[in-house]
Amino acid sequence: MTETIFKLPSVFEVRYIDRAAGCERAHTHSSLIFSAISRGEMLFQMNENEFTLQPPSIVAVSPNTLHCVRSYSPDFKGVFTLEVFDSSRILGDINSRNCQSFKSQVLESPDLYDRFTTLCTVLLSEVKSSEKENLILNWINNFLDHQKIPHTESCPTGHELAKKIKAMIDCHHQETSLFDEISLTLNLSKEHCNRIFRRTYNLSIQGYFLNKKAHLSRSLLVGDLPISEIAVLSGFYDQSHFSRIFKAIFQISPAEYRMRIKESHQSCTRRR
Repeated sequence: MTETIFKLPSVFEVRYIDRAAGCERAHTHSSLIFSAISRGEMLFQMNENEFTLQPPSIVAVSPNTLHCVRSYSPDFKGVFTLEVFDSSRILGDINSRNCQSFKSQVLESPDLYDRFTTLCTVLLSEVKSSEKENLILNWINNFLDHQKIPHTESCPTGHELAKKIKAMIDCHHQETSLFDEISLTLNLSKEHCNRIFRRTYNLSIQGYFLNKKAHLSRSLLVGDLPISEIAVLSGFYDQSHFSRIFKAIFQISPAEYRMRIKESHQSCTRRR
């Protein structure tokens, strides 16, 4: 198995993995994600829709979109994934409405596919980090132009109750998912709160909470804190629970993820 990762903290992460495994658990990301496979096919689900991803296709997953991989073909070769964390830094005037425009997008374009796989290969190389940001921005702008998605639009309001629930979860860092507090504050049953939240974000309150904690832990793994301490700081019961959830969402254990990040940074340092 070959797995390569390069991460620029809080900005982006690019990954290549050649195994047919992982991502079977439905989950979301607060980031914008692009993926393309090298060879074969991958059955991909976003919300209620299923797509077959194969060259020269690219899938774009907008923030907070529920997704997972259903299956791989026997001749599956590998997948490139670019995850953009800070859309305001990378995308500038491309706002959240534009990010939502990517939802359920599987684009078949040999030109964009070649540009994307080349981009990922370069991002995994020794090119300076500042240059990598510009390369990402240029590629996404090209994607927007190709899709005829406008670069500036007003942001939709969304469901106000769901947004209130999300804000409460985002301010909470403990293991409990605040069901009682949310229900009491909004004067609604737990079940109704969960229905409202799922209708807007395509994910249960508990599912969103686990995703949020897993993403927090991933940012901490870039540093040198012990994994057991990261588990506590991220709000998990213990290291075992943390490792299980992290691997279910990111298809790699926390220890392996940390090792890959350090290897990629050491490699770039040596090349400079």
